[in-house]
Formats: sequence, C-alpha cells, structure tokens
Amino acid sequence: LNDITVFNRQIRLKVFLEGQGLRLESRNNVIGAGPLFIDGGVPLNLTNVDLAPYFELQNLQGISPQQYARALPEGSYQFCFQVFDVLRGITLSDKTCAFTVLFNNQPPLLNLPLNEANIEPQAVENIVFQWSPRHINVTNVEYEFSLVEIWDNGVHPQTAFLSSPPLYQTTTRATTLVY
Repeated sequence: LNDITVFNRQIRLKVFLEGQGLRLESRNNVIGAGPLFIDGGVPLNLTNVDLAPYFELQNLQGISPQQYARALPEGSYQFCFQVFDVLRGITLSDKTCAFTVLFNNQPPLLNLPLNEANIEPQAVENIVFQWSPRHINVTNVEYEFSLVEIWDNGVHPQTAFLSSPPLYQTTTRATTLVY
C-alpha cells in the first residue's frame, strides 16, 4: 500500500491459479481465512498457514473434487493475487502473478541395506542406510527417516510399517545414515 496515511485497513484476497488446463480462483468469502490488515508503506508478509484456506476445495471455484484429489500435473503455472478493501468493496490492486514450474519428483531408491536382507545382530550395531535421490531441479532436499520394527510377517510390509511406532526417526539432508 503506497498511501502511508492508511492505518489498519482490512483487506481480503482473491487467489487465482492458471496452467495446464486449469483455471481456478478463490471464492469471495474464504471460510477459515483470518482477517488481514494492512498499513501504508508496510509490506504484509503471509505464510503458508495464512494462505492455506484459500487453496481448500470448499473455497475454490473452477475445480472438481476429482481434480482437487489429484496432484497438480507437471508444467508451468501462474499463481496470482488481487487485493480488495473489505469495507468499501473496491479493488485495491491489479491482479499480480508469479510464474512457477512444478515437477513431480520421485522418492529416493534404497541402496543399502538390500531389500529383504537379513541383518544379523552384532556386538556393535551399526547399520548403514543409503539411498539414491531421484529429484530434479530441487535444492536443499530434506529426507525423513523412520526405522520401524515389524513383528507380523503375515501383514503386508507397507501396512505393518505405517501402523507401527518408529523405533528411531530423524530428518537429514544426507543420502547416507548410520544407525
């Protein structure tokens, strides 16, 4: 807001997403969005938590529940925002857009230990876990590592993993972890 005499003006946002055959926008009344206030000459910084309600299905038009349930297709998109004055109902800004390209990155491949390998108990337990990344055009990747003990061989391993509490859990940027 360039007018420095304005103080504590309540605004609302309109959010637009365009690309890959999609053209959607937020509704005028976004359920769950907190009130937004601006002051002249002071930038308003919004976090992902502040913007999350604008991207909930109930607050979007131009997208079906089936489309919303799927990940966005890879490709280029424009995320656009427009600001409105709540009290007077007038537009305070032009539609301003940011261009981005989305990639659907694959999860890493486990190298060590080998799949279905039996690890015998040792006097000193050092198990090396190593994986190969498969992401493209991404920096500062962080991996979440969870070690789970599976007791029941009759249950599908993925189901057993998801339903068991982790024995050890950490995050790392490395592609090797020694447990």
